[in-house]
Amino acid sequence: MSRHLVSIAAIPGQGGSLLVEYTLSPRQLIEQDQALWHAWPAGSVTEPTVDALLTPVVAVRGTAQGADGFIEIVE
Repeated sequence: MSRHLVSIAAIPGQGGSLLVEYTLSPRQLIEQDQALWHAWPAGSVTEPTVDALLTPVVAVRGTAQGADGFIEIVE
């Protein structure tokens, strides 16, 4: 299992919000939709936000509400 320290930029769409979550669960649980997901420290954001996860993670996901958004991840 590969775990990485990551920096993340969350860019919500205009008028929307974006929640970034990470998991420490193994890939098998992610693929079975049984992973335990944790919100990143910045929570759900409505403005572009950059933060770092100081714990090794297996995967990161973003969930946009109200408008499309995107995340950038740097290992």
